[in-house]
Amino acid sequence: MIRNMLSMSMSWYVIFGTFLMTMQLGQTAHQRDIVDHATAVGADTVTKTLCADARDYGGTPLGVYAGERARAVKSAVDPLLALAAPRDACRIDVRPKPSAASPDPAARPMEIEVTCEIPCSIPFAAQAMCTGWPGHVTFEAKQTAVAMGCDG
Repeated sequence: MIRNMLSMSMSWYVIFGTFLMTMQLGQTAHQRDIVDHATAVGADTVTKTLCADARDYGGTPLGVYAGERARAVKSAVDPLLALAAPRDACRIDVRPKPSAASPDPAARPMEIEVTCEIPCSIPFAAQAMCTGWPGHVTFEAKQTAVAMGCDG
């Protein structure tokens, strides 16, 4: 009886370790999905705000990503990223994307990039599945948006 119990003790470590790694894998997949979704929301917000009336965005000129337009994108994306990462773990970059000659001179292609460095929080699994110390995962998502009608 005692010998049977001792032989099972190693199995419990393997089972529990597998459980923890599965938890970390599920959490990481969820975080990756949120980063991808936040990038899509950011691209959509850039498309809608970049060529909107300057009076609606504190006088920031059409086609310029700054001021109130940048705050609009940040306020649309931040609540989503808060579901996946601690505060200040993510960076949102929006920059003009060089492109070939467009048939519409008022088009403004922009590249939206969201980069998150999220700490791994599950013991044992963080050491086994994540990089660095303390363990973390890095997600990067990019999307291109083209705002139309920036000619006033």
